[in-house]
Amino acid sequence: MSDRTLILGGPGCGKTTALLNIVDTLFKQGVEPNRLAYLAFTKKAAVEAQARAQEKFHYSSDELVYFRTIHSFTFKALNLTREEVMGSAAYKEIGQLLNLEFGTVDPELGLPVANGSGDRMAYLEQLARLTLRPLQDICMEHKVKYFDAKLYRDMVEKYKHNRAMVDFTDMLEKFMFVGKVPSLDVVIVDEAQDLSPLQWKVVEKICANVPTIYFGGDDDQAIYTWAGADVKHFLALDAKRKVLPISYRLSKPIFDKCTEIAKRIGNRYEKDWRPSTHEGSIQRYGKPEYLDCSKDSWLMLARNKHFLKEYKDHMITKGFPYMMGNRSSVDTPEVRALLAWEAFRAGKAVTLDQARAISKFLNPQLKGGDGSELKRWDGELVYPNDIVDILKPKATPDWMEALTIEGRKREYYRAIKTRGEALLGKPRIQIATIHTVKGGEADNVALMPDMARRSFDTMGDEEARVFYVAASRARYNLHLIHPQTERYFQL
Repeated sequence: MSDRTLILGGPGCGKTTALLNIVDTLFKQGVEPNRLAYLAFTKKAAVEAQARAQEKFHYSSDELVYFRTIHSFTFKALNLTREEVMGSAAYKEIGQLLNLEFGTVDPELGLPVANGSGDRMAYLEQLARLTLRPLQDICMEHKVKYFDAKLYRDMVEKYKHNRAMVDFTDMLEKFMFVGKVPSLDVVIVDEAQDLSPLQWKVVEKICANVPTIYFGGDDDQAIYTWAGADVKHFLALDAKRKVLPISYRLSKPIFDKCTEIAKRIGNRYEKDWRPSTHEGSIQRYGKPEYLDCSKDSWLMLARNKHFLKEYKDHMITKGFPYMMGNRSSVDTPEVRALLAWEAFRAGKAVTLDQARAISKFLNPQLKGGDGSELKRWDGELVYPNDIVDILKPKATPDWMEALTIEGRKREYYRAIKTRGEALLGKPRIQIATIHTVKGGEADNVALMPDMARRSFDTMGDEEARVFYVAASRARYNLHLIHPQTERYFQL
C-alpha cells in the first residue's frame, strides 16, 4: 500500500510551491532524479518544477526526465516522434477531405478549441474518449447528430491509420495498453483536480508500484469539466489531507467574497484557511467604461469570449495597451514604424528593418529618389526611394504627419502616447475569458458576471467554480461590473 498525501489549498496558498518544497526535501534525502516523477496538467507547471530542480540541485533536463505533463510522459513512454502526433496541419488536411473547418489545437488539452465545424466534431469525439463515455451520449448532450460525429470519427481513424499518426488522446489510450512504466520511488501530481477519467487511469497505472505519492490541487478551482475533467475522482481520493493555511494573494474583502461563492458549490472539501493581511477592496461599476486602469496590473475577465468586446472598446477609447490571447494590441507594423520614426527623429541610427517599417507607412509626400543607388545607414543598405528625404531635418515631422496610419488606429496610438503608456514590452492589462487565466493573478481584476445562454441555463457547481476562480485572481482590488444582460452569475 502506497503512502498517499493530498495537498489542498485555496487560491494563492502556494500549492505548487509546497509541492516543489517536497521535491527539494526528497532530493536532499537522496532520492535519485530519475526515480521521481513530477506530473502536471499544464506545461507551465511542469517546466517550472524542472527549472527549479535544475537551478537548485544542478540537475540536467536529461536527469529530470520525468518532470512532464501527463501527455508528455506518455509520449516519451511510447517512444513517439513529433511527426507522429496530430497537430493543426493534420486537422486542416482532414478538414479539406471532409469539408470541415478547423482552427487550432490547444497545446495543453490536445483538443481543437476554435469554433469551426471540424473543431466541434473533434472535440466531441475526443471528449467521449477522455471521459470513457459512449460518443452517442456525448452527442445527445451537445445536440449533435450522432451519424455526423460517427462519420467524422471513422474518417479520422482511417486518416491516422494510413499515416501512422496519433492524437493526444490516443497517446493516453495506447499507454494504458502498451506503455512501459519506469521504476519510480515518488510520484507528484500537480493540478490533480483537472484530470479526466482517462488521465486518472494513466496516473493510476504510473503509480501502481510507487511507494510514495503526492497530489496537489483545489477542487473549488476545477473548471475544466467541459474538457473532461473529473473532480469527483479528486474528491474521492484515499489520501491523507494537508490544507495550506494562508492565502498570500487574497485580502480579506476578496477572501470573504470568494468564500461566499464557494459555499454555492455542492460537493467540495471544506478547508480551514485564512486571507493575507494586506489591504484590498471590492468596487462596483455600472459599465466597463467607468474603470480607471491607469495604474498597476489588470485582468479584465468575462465568462464568454463575446463579452470581451466591451473591455477592448474601452481600452482603445482611453488609450491603454492590452494583451488579448497571446497578442499585444501594440505589437503591430504601424507601431513598429512609429517607434522607428521617433528614433530617427531623435537623431538615432535605425536599422534596415526599421527603415523598411517606416517605408511601409511613410507619407508619399516625403518619399523621393529613383532607387538608382543605395545609401549606407548604420552598416546596412537603405533604398533612397523608400526614405530619401528623412536624412534632412526639414523632412522629419511628427509621426502623426509623417506616417499614414488608418484613422482608428491612429487615434488609439495617439491616446497611448498622450497617456504616457509604453508601446514596447508586454502590456500590464490583459483581456481574457476566465478559463484562460487559471493560475494567473493581477493587482486588479475586473469581472463581468454575464453568461451565455447555455452556461446560464445549465448553471450548477461548475459555474460557481468558474466565478470563484475569476474573483480569486485579484491581489488587491476586485472590480465587479453590473450585469449587462438578463443572464448572469449573482456576485
